[in-house]
Amino acid sequence: MAPSMAGIREGVRILFDLGYMKDLMGEVCSVRRDGTQVRSTIDGEVKILNIKNLRRVRVVGPVEVDGVDNMTYIGNILVTVNPYVDLLIDGLDVMGTYRNQPIASMPPHVYGIAEGMYQNLLHDGVDQVVIISGESGAGKTEAFKRILRHLAASSEGDQITWGSAAQGVLESTPLLESFGNATTLRNDNSSRFGKFVEVFFSGPSIIGARVTNYLLEKSRVVQQSPGERNYHIFYQLLSGLDKDTKDAHYLTSISDFAYLQYGKASKVASRSDPEALQVLLNCWSNLRFTGEDMDLCLRIMSGVLHLGNVEFGERDGPNPF
Repeated sequence: MAPSMAGIREGVRILFDLGYMKDLMGEVCSVRRDGTQVRSTIDGEVKILNIKNLRRVRVVGPVEVDGVDNMTYIGNILVTVNPYVDLLIDGLDVMGTYRNQPIASMPPHVYGIAEGMYQNLLHDGVDQVVIISGESGAGKTEAFKRILRHLAASSEGDQITWGSAAQGVLESTPLLESFGNATTLRNDNSSRFGKFVEVFFSGPSIIGARVTNYLLEKSRVVQQSPGERNYHIFYQLLSGLDKDTKDAHYLTSISDFAYLQYGKASKVASRSDPEALQVLLNCWSNLRFTGEDMDLCLRIMSGVLHLGNVEFGERDGPNPF
């Protein structure tokens, strides 16, 4: 596999492994599809090596950030720091600049990782994988959405067709966030579950996807820490549904349900629950959920909230049991 790896560019010093059971120091001379040329001193002799598969690469400097101070590459790993502000480097115009570009030729960005995966898939025809990890609030959810957005746009040639598999993949993210994300002290949109997402391609086009969820924080439904919220879906329904729909499902206001009172943080300045509900309803419709599906979901959510209001007490007199 050609080593068009993130962060490996001309002038960068690297530690690399050729299978000699020790790391070698070298300087990258050029990066091409047929291999990476590295200048290194081996046994006292300066050699120019053409390496087709760099293993255990570690960049030791200099690492350029190219004006984007919160992102950098270390080998084929993108390291990011969540700035908690919009840096205006995630729009469609920026994403387009990464299309069909070698990953080492562009500034560090999650779009570069996504494009590298897409190009490797097309040229090598083998499965690609990306692992997004970090502590709470690191930006994993946003990175995931940007990777999906780039893959979908690449699959559809920048114009994502309504009803296409690529659009369906993108429409799934608001649904997952509504039911699986919550506000915590460190993150207003924290994923409280893990997910393994498989995106299936036929040639250059997305033909489907599968999401496997695991480790949902079930305890959050019944108890939240001070300053935190339950899952977004409850607040979205109670603040965004019209009165007739709420009445039909015995829903009133946030203050009426015990499961939403523990954290004492019903509103979050950075989120609009009514707007998020409209996005969710549109996604439901676009993903071809029927009216019966939506009604069943509302009944389940209402049932969960009302169960939280059930109280148990002692009964006077003899125990009938």
